[in-house]
Amino acid sequence: ELPAILLALNIIIFQLCLMLLITKEFVLSLIPRRGAFWQWLHESVDSYYYPIFVLIVAIIILSNPYVGFGRLVLFALRGLVYTVVLIRALFFVYEILRKFMSQVFFSVDEEVVRERFVYAKSWYGLFIMASFAVVALLGMFIIARIWGWFISYKEVYDWLGTTIVYLGHDVPPVTIFSIFQILFFCLIGFIIAILVNRFLLRRIFDLLLVDSGVQNTIASFTKYFIVIAAIMLGFRSVGLDSLVLYLTGALILSIGWVAKDPISDFMAYFIILVQRPIKIGDYIWIDNTTMGVVRKITPRSVIIRRRNSNTIVVPNTQVLNKPITNWNYVQGFFAFEDIVINVGYKEDPEKVKQILFSVLDKHQYILKSPKPVIRLENFTQAGFEFLVRGFLSSNYTLEQWDIASDVRISMVKELRKHGIEISVPMRVMVGPKAYVRDVEEEVKM
Repeated sequence: ELPAILLALNIIIFQLCLMLLITKEFVLSLIPRRGAFWQWLHESVDSYYYPIFVLIVAIIILSNPYVGFGRLVLFALRGLVYTVVLIRALFFVYEILRKFMSQVFFSVDEEVVRERFVYAKSWYGLFIMASFAVVALLGMFIIARIWGWFISYKEVYDWLGTTIVYLGHDVPPVTIFSIFQILFFCLIGFIIAILVNRFLLRRIFDLLLVDSGVQNTIASFTKYFIVIAAIMLGFRSVGLDSLVLYLTGALILSIGWVAKDPISDFMAYFIILVQRPIKIGDYIWIDNTTMGVVRKITPRSVIIRRRNSNTIVVPNTQVLNKPITNWNYVQGFFAFEDIVINVGYKEDPEKVKQILFSVLDKHQYILKSPKPVIRLENFTQAGFEFLVRGFLSSNYTLEQWDIASDVRISMVKELRKHGIEISVPMRVMVGPKAYVRDVEEEVKM
């Protein structure tokens, strides 16, 4: 056997010598530099030449007939190529599926991405995670077959039926398959709730002209009812319906213990829906920093849009516990904030009253009935103090400040036109010792 061994070593050494004659610079000179692909290939060979060289040498040595690992090397190379191609194909399919579903859940309007329906981002994220898990499991199943590990469907089914939690003799064990089955029922429940709200309730609302606040309430209750029913059916399908009552009680106690404020807000949500102190579209005022149009009422909070387009999230309990000014609570009319104006004592108060009344009477948005209120309110250091109050239709709730500003400008113009000056009190520094003396002085505005 010695001659055969020496011949094998001679051939292997000869092959190594031939490989060593091929230098890195020679290989790089054979690769063109034009094109993105050739540029990438040139950079890869330049960076990983020696690991690739060692791998090729190992493959040649192991494939030598005298060594005897040719079939194993061929099997490993074939499996490696199939695995790489499969992974690339699965990633390609996953990217196509992700882009397609992004068009289903979102729309692009002038380079602005918008959701096609409520909770589109949440559903898109859930779908991305589920699709990635399915593609990964499918890839693992095929790769196992490529490398000779033939997993039968019965083995997969037995693995899904592996017991995770044993609850006793009278209750079926919790398995991976039962968990997936419950999650599937939850997903079906969400899909049915979306379809019912989109294709059934919306058509009914359009026919009956239901108020937007009532629409939101009915849609929310319908969605919660369908999802809870789907979850109960999922537990019943796996034989765990006896646990629903215990899980519900434990869930209620745990939520009540760690989330008192959300529960209070949730209870306040139902009070708001029943009593309806506010509704979607109302302009409300809670304090000097919390005011605006009600855009949405959720089980947790009330979404308010301010006049400067900022959004305020107010907890439901705060809405019920604080005094609220609601301009749209009763349809009809309201008065804008009282305007106080001072004129000097030399002016005729009756004439001033007539001028102010004419300003309100000429304004197109000031109602004739009820009649505007103009009265001499007080005698001050600045002169006669007049109170001006005008009434507007509820349709101009959001425009009341602009209308009041126009009224003030018109009053200034009319008073100047008649030679009447607006006066304010002034404090004047008098004397070298800088003491303060109140002086009545008219200031031209």
